[in-house]
Amino acid sequence: MSVDANGSERVFDPAGWRDELVSFARRMGAAGDAEDIVQEAFVRAIARPPERSPRAYLYRTVLHLLMDRGRATARWATARSGAVERRRAEVRETTADPAAAAERSETIAAAWRAARELPAKQRAALLLRVRDDMSYEELAEALETTAATARQYVYLAARTVRRALATPADEDGAEQDGRP
Repeated sequence: MSVDANGSERVFDPAGWRDELVSFARRMGAAGDAEDIVQEAFVRAIARPPERSPRAYLYRTVLHLLMDRGRATARWATARSGAVERRRAEVRETTADPAAAAERSETIAAAWRAARELPAKQRAALLLRVRDDMSYEELAEALETTAATARQYVYLAARTVRRALATPADEDGAEQDGRP
């Protein structure tokens, strides 16, 4: 239990974030261990409730547990391969034009391959910003950095993925107008 700005006690009850934390852990590469990692994060948060932003604290704890266990990079490909195949099938089913569906499916797979190669903090920043709609301030707290650095992580990650998806003609145009 902690105390808010008015001096009232408030209960730390992060159970509502369980599913989103498990999803985050899975996307970061802990397919089979996601629930265990989130459970460990909850144990740590309950043992020592965060003073502010419990959601960011839990994300940060999950990220650290992933990094400590060395699973963020090594198991990313295994965790994502099934999801990419399911997404490819979804795209094929929902797109009337088979050629367009195949192209979109390949683009999705290429984006995941590029994201898989990102440094852990850039990958986490991109996923939390795009998939979980976190603000840069929330990202900063979750990644234990400043909002400017969180913004830079997202920018660098997005640029790397964008470049991986670019065709040679796209790259020539980007270089000419000076954009990343």
